[in-house]
Amino acid sequence: ILTDPHHSTPTALLAASCDTSNLKNDVQVKSGEVAKFSCSFNGQPFTGVAWEHNGQSLVNIERVRSSQSGGLLSLVIQDVGVADQGTYRCTATNQCGHNSSSARLTSVSPSGPPQTSTALPQYPPAFRTKPDPQTVYVGKRAIIQCVITGSAPLNVVWLKDNQALPKVPTRYQAFWEKNKHTLEITKLESADEGLYVCKVSNNVGTAECSMELHVIDKPNFVKPLGPVAAVVGAPLHLECQVDEDTGVTVIWTRDGRKVHQSPDCKLSFEDKTVTLDIPKTTLKDCGNYVCTVTNDAGSASCSTSVKVQGKSCLVDFHGYCRICSCEN
Repeated sequence: ILTDPHHSTPTALLAASCDTSNLKNDVQVKSGEVAKFSCSFNGQPFTGVAWEHNGQSLVNIERVRSSQSGGLLSLVIQDVGVADQGTYRCTATNQCGHNSSSARLTSVSPSGPPQTSTALPQYPPAFRTKPDPQTVYVGKRAIIQCVITGSAPLNVVWLKDNQALPKVPTRYQAFWEKNKHTLEITKLESADEGLYVCKVSNNVGTAECSMELHVIDKPNFVKPLGPVAAVVGAPLHLECQVDEDTGVTVIWTRDGRKVHQSPDCKLSFEDKTVTLDIPKTTLKDCGNYVCTVTNDAGSASCSTSVKVQGKSCLVDFHGYCRICSCEN
């Protein structure tokens, strides 16, 4: 068997048992006991390992745990019930590709036949709770949750803008615990914005719900500060524009010192336009001005140099006149 990842895609044999390692494709486990799935892969090292139940990604929770020991991958399910029935698939990926194998689990009553859904009253799926619209910043995490009722087995599929979610990148993780189904998106990007739909079906019906996810990027300057020349006593106006104002704070500095709002200096941020106004400019108002805009996704800055020129004046030196001006 080749084990060099540069020459071999992973191959696997999936086994399942009730807390044993006997190789079987389809397994019956008594309700309330422990089920264990084992996968033996070659082609190490793996770049990724994923477990699925009825096509939905599984993540570790208190009752469901996955583990790895060398090339042996395991999934243990505590307190097996009817909702755990179905097909389990393990997929391993290395630098050359991926491979997977699957097995089916059936829950059996301790003193009766397998607990198939046909033996229970049939109820169509319904949403007990639905996700609300969310606004989240780039780089943060979005969690979309809903609670679903209905007869097992339930087939739950998540869509974005009417398209199936990609399996790569693994920033998208769909998992469930009891009747709460969750879609988690880590390290949000602007492209993650859109309409997310949860579709669920069983043998007697279908249902779906949707929510809008708005992703906010860090602010960027669409119109930065430009060079400014001012005259003593005249107004000084600085202005720049940004493309995002949600959750944005603005800080002005002059020569590294923070500029504060005062009767002599008015600061404004409205309709994505940032302004600094000084009604009467003095020589001390010259310097390097920096405007920094920040939200939870990041920050951006722009700067300009302000020169202040003094007014011309007539000076009398012992009967002689001289015209002079001041500039800083």
